[in-house]
Amino acid sequence: MPEKFSSFEVRATSLARLVDKARSHVASVRGLGLLALTSEAATSAEPLARALASTGGTWIVTVAPGVLSERGEVEGMPAAVGLALPGVKGTAVLESSGLTPFARELGDQLTSGRGALLLTAAEASESGSLASLQAELGEAGSRVFGAGTPPDRMHYLAHRGEVRQARSVAVAFDRSWLPRVICSAGCRLLSPLTAITRTRGRSVLELEGVPALTALGQCAGQLEDAPLILLAVASDDDALSEGGRKLALKAIVGVDPGRGGIDLDGELPLGTRVAFAVRDGHAARVDLDAHLRTLRQNCRGAAPSFGIYVASSGRGRRLYDGDDVDVRLIRSHFPDMPLLGFQSVFEVSPVLGRLTSQIQSGVLGVFCAPS
Repeated sequence: MPEKFSSFEVRATSLARLVDKARSHVASVRGLGLLALTSEAATSAEPLARALASTGGTWIVTVAPGVLSERGEVEGMPAAVGLALPGVKGTAVLESSGLTPFARELGDQLTSGRGALLLTAAEASESGSLASLQAELGEAGSRVFGAGTPPDRMHYLAHRGEVRQARSVAVAFDRSWLPRVICSAGCRLLSPLTAITRTRGRSVLELEGVPALTALGQCAGQLEDAPLILLAVASDDDALSEGGRKLALKAIVGVDPGRGGIDLDGELPLGTRVAFAVRDGHAARVDLDAHLRTLRQNCRGAAPSFGIYVASSGRGRRLYDGDDVDVRLIRSHFPDMPLLGFQSVFEVSPVLGRLTSQIQSGVLGVFCAPS
């Protein structure tokens, strides 16, 4: 049985003090660990990675707009959260020569039912780059969750006394540590789920015979103000389950009046069920609570050891007009579980069995101790 896991949180008024305090937390750690810094502490990422390299363990260091632990969420100031995982077996994979070789190496690590945490720069959602990850990982992508990180930030891998950096990094966990993953969409639906019946590339042209742009206009007419309208994609036959909705949110990036279509940042297959939606704090809170309740039931008989939470930067105070809402919900269902999390540019989780990017979502992976 591994040692008891622990998370730590460091807030400091100076970057030098932040480095000193974070280093003191991990000085004696051996094994695997994760460290996330706020954007205000980004210049400390490489020095901390070099300090962590001297511990003899394997650490991933990343930078996000905001970070969180079971103690709460932190943004707008220099801060770091860390999670030390002694005894957990995991293999780090670093992008060194492009996303396709990276995806192949990660796919090799995901054999025998292993799962992984993936951190990839925001550009990976553009120009078909994420599609190359989807294609190479295939069905193994259904065991991957993670985040799109700011495009101007690097990830650092501290391992065996050395530090390497890259735009994408993943940790493939031993199959005995396969995470139980939930994904909660922070939205309220404006329309029923309907099937896509006609497309052209990344354009959705018809929803059950109705021009997609006409359907969008009907939904927009219901709204008193002009909020951002999103497309919710059903990722399960029981997409509106009371145990937590299975929805992935996509941005509508343009319209095609000539064809009556709406444009997305990726293709969706015919028959996919979708609905129009808007961000909504109450609906987000209810849905995350339902997912957590179901997840807690699924963890019965196994002890939750630690959690990793990826939250859209559009959640938090921007969604709820209050602090620590998601963290308090997670803590209410898993009160003794160490937690590390960070805000993301986009979120990554399985949709219809494929690794898919989404927005305005919260993705939680809970890792239970092997029996």
